[in-house]
Amino acid sequence: MAGAKFIYEIHDLWPLTQLLLYGYSPSNPLIQMTEKAEAFAFTHSDGVVSILPDAHRYIAEKKYAVKRYRYIPNGVDLTNYQRKSALQPGIETLKKRGEKGIFIVMYLGGFSVANALEDFLMAARCAPPGVLFAAVGSGIEKQRMKKAALLMGIRNLMLLGPVQKSQVLETLSVADCLYIGAKKTELYRYGVGMNKIYDYMLSGRPIIFAVEASNNPVKEAGCGISIRPDSPGDILTAVDKLKAMTQVERDKMGRLGQEYVRKGHDYRKLADDFIKFIEES
Repeated sequence: MAGAKFIYEIHDLWPLTQLLLYGYSPSNPLIQMTEKAEAFAFTHSDGVVSILPDAHRYIAEKKYAVKRYRYIPNGVDLTNYQRKSALQPGIETLKKRGEKGIFIVMYLGGFSVANALEDFLMAARCAPPGVLFAAVGSGIEKQRMKKAALLMGIRNLMLLGPVQKSQVLETLSVADCLYIGAKKTELYRYGVGMNKIYDYMLSGRPIIFAVEASNNPVKEAGCGISIRPDSPGDILTAVDKLKAMTQVERDKMGRLGQEYVRKGHDYRKLADDFIKFIEES
């Protein structure tokens, strides 16, 4: 044997994610195979790391005995945002509409079931004049969302393609506020750690956080408004509150997010923590 250390890192909880979000049966061969892989990883690893703040509760409930455990959150690569590049045409169009006084609510990320984009869509449908919803990214749910928007005749919604990582910060900065949502599910009682949360914070824009989880980074930082999941009406209420603020007030809220992410979620520091954990395992 090479004698290498085996560190098991948890991002999504498999197979729990497939069971709770996608409706897989416990008897599905994929689920059973994943359970065996999970059991092997917990039992044989030299240490377990997770981006989920309460993954230790999951480990305890499953009665796995792990040698070492550490919570190391997700974060951002601050050096990746130093380069300036031209915005994609669709984002440039969005920016020009914002310069004309349109209030822009943006989602940037994957188009998946987990991200509750149907709530974003329905909020756009009922939004007042002068508010534009924009969803940036790609994924299996995008075509379905596009068809639904056409059927409902939603005109204040823009669906734009994905952007390069180096363009994420500039793209987010085009918006007046940002949306992140998730389905209401028991899955998130172990916490959430989506990297888009920290990208959002770094952009300096206030965040509408529609996630019910054991942790709430937006509330901790004071950089946005937390609302119930599965509630398009609450999204609109949050938009109204942010729109009623002055630019100075929104900028102050956004800076709290920037300070929070720079202080505790710089990948350089998190990488050092990870290396130290490996060395000690």
